[in-house]
Amino acid sequence: MQTTKMINFSARKPVILAVYAHPDDESFLAGGTLAYYARNGVEVKLLCLTHGEQGYNDKATAYERQVLPHVRQAELTRCCDVLGIELLPLLDFPDGRLAEFKTGTLARPIGQAICQHRPEIVLTFGADALTRHPDHLAIHHATTLAFQAAARPGTALFYAGLSVSSVSRLSNRLEGSLGGIPLMLTAAPGIELDTAIDVEALSGLKWAALACHRTQAVGFQNLNENDFQLLGQKEFFRLKMVAGAYPVGKLPADQPGPCATDLFDRISLCDQLLEIA
Repeated sequence: MQTTKMINFSARKPVILAVYAHPDDESFLAGGTLAYYARNGVEVKLLCLTHGEQGYNDKATAYERQVLPHVRQAELTRCCDVLGIELLPLLDFPDGRLAEFKTGTLARPIGQAICQHRPEIVLTFGADALTRHPDHLAIHHATTLAFQAAARPGTALFYAGLSVSSVSRLSNRLEGSLGGIPLMLTAAPGIELDTAIDVEALSGLKWAALACHRTQAVGFQNLNENDFQLLGQKEFFRLKMVAGAYPVGKLPADQPGPCATDLFDRISLCDQLLEIA
């Protein structure tokens, strides 16, 4: 069976492109991982599709609601400085309404970012969408489509998610709603999370980055110290596909077993299994 080899990283620094819907998605779900790779010779870039302008509390004044997009952009800029990653220009899709757009429309600027920055790894939401938020799910589908259309052979797509064990041990799942749609922290099936990054040493940075999103602090106030400790130990991912290496859904590494502890190692394992197949 002919396979596509891994990209040679020797010519330049490898690039990770993280794609999320709102400011603060990046820190809560993958902040430790982004900081870890940024401190280990990887160029980490963040693409955020909205300004998070719907993230105001019920007591916000008309002026506070008006300036919130600019405030949240400034918060995200500070957050990226803490994590040591590059923030790409924020896009202007409307917060809370991404599901109203055709997947191809959302995928277009994501694909452009993939073509321009030529990442070795793309990170985004899994199908669980972290909280089942419609915006998160829309980004999951759009990033997958953009990856299929624009990624160079050998580029890997990973989905980020919370483990069943982590969610089951939380004191609070941050239950809420969006236009009548119930939202809460959800876990991806354990079999799908094949990579666990140990971020405990960087958990302080993860939570410092999240704290930059001051306008959203009320959304996390129900998590206690034990919850933050639990969520700051490991971050979990699933290798969904490697561009050009195999038909979608035919990844030979999709099977129960011990998690890899590094995203790049997980790609290498998949490459080895493809050579054996």
